[in-house]
Amino acid sequence: MELLRMVISNQLFYLKKVLLVVMLIGLMFFLPAASVILVKHAKGLAEKPLETLETELILQYDRVNRDSKEVRTQGIILPFNLNPMPLNTVSEKLADIKELKGFSTALVLWDFDVQNTKTLIAVRKEEPLTGMRKIESLLMKGGRFFSDNDAREVILERHFAKLFGYDTGKDFELRGERFKVVGLVDFKEQSNLSSASIFLPYVTALRLAGLREPVVNQAFLSLKSAKDMSPASKRIEGLFPGVSLITKDSLYKNLSGINKLLYQSGKYFLLIVFTVSLLLMLWIFKMHRLDFRYQTDILRTIGWRRKDIFLWGFYDTAVIAAGAVIIAVVLAFILNRQVLPNLANTPLLNTGVAL
Repeated sequence: MELLRMVISNQLFYLKKVLLVVMLIGLMFFLPAASVILVKHAKGLAEKPLETLETELILQYDRVNRDSKEVRTQGIILPFNLNPMPLNTVSEKLADIKELKGFSTALVLWDFDVQNTKTLIAVRKEEPLTGMRKIESLLMKGGRFFSDNDAREVILERHFAKLFGYDTGKDFELRGERFKVVGLVDFKEQSNLSSASIFLPYVTALRLAGLREPVVNQAFLSLKSAKDMSPASKRIEGLFPGVSLITKDSLYKNLSGINKLLYQSGKYFLLIVFTVSLLLMLWIFKMHRLDFRYQTDILRTIGWRRKDIFLWGFYDTAVIAAGAVIIAVVLAFILNRQVLPNLANTPLLNTGVAL
């Protein structure tokens, strides 16, 4: 301990030089930690919408060709970019996929108006709380879910409701009909589902849109395990030829350029940063030892044993490393808890409903 006290006293004497070394080494420790945090953050931004829904796959058919004669620009209509799918067919096929823990369906509609187009999403009461059906668990205090699939009731997104002065218990008008607002849903800024202004019962939605057959245009699939992602995707694509599957891996396209790089090539980025940081750290330590090399010669001259000189160097390095680790931890904490949360912009999930 006496030797350690001498090392600390020496460090305090050469405080200016040692402090610079500690700061540089701390930066070298911080760079790999920051890289891990940034890569994790980039992936988290892409995956957050699906995690919010507790969903890992979204199934839909993207409409690429459309007959101009079919286009309607008034009333409640199917979106131009999503093809409808028979509800029974979708349910029967998905029920046979063993990798799925559960699934729910949704019928996305537009209340088309040149000045105020709204997005409507219809859900079925009997389906599990996954995907859009999860709104039941996100209802604000005082709200409830639909009493039945053909009820004249709606649930409104909180921002939309507050903007236009709606609240639970009030009436809401669609196509000249009055519907009771039975609840408000709050997504807490975690998903672009807030673009879906209005939720309504499934059978009611079919009637408003003038649809004779039960159809849906999105299915939300929850997997039993993350390792089932690949086999489940292959089975789904086999059962639904030409289907568009939105997965966590495909969400990187919604990120900014730097986040795309981190999401796609995060492992290689981390490898490069770790390697460069390690080499720079060793170089800084080497320069530090060379700068204080004469101290070793003095200690040897006055009769210090080789073991004591080694311990001196070890303690010297340990003190510097301890200070550097403290600096790195503080910087990493600030980055993770202060900087990134204030810069977090969840990317829009391409569900075909964002206008």
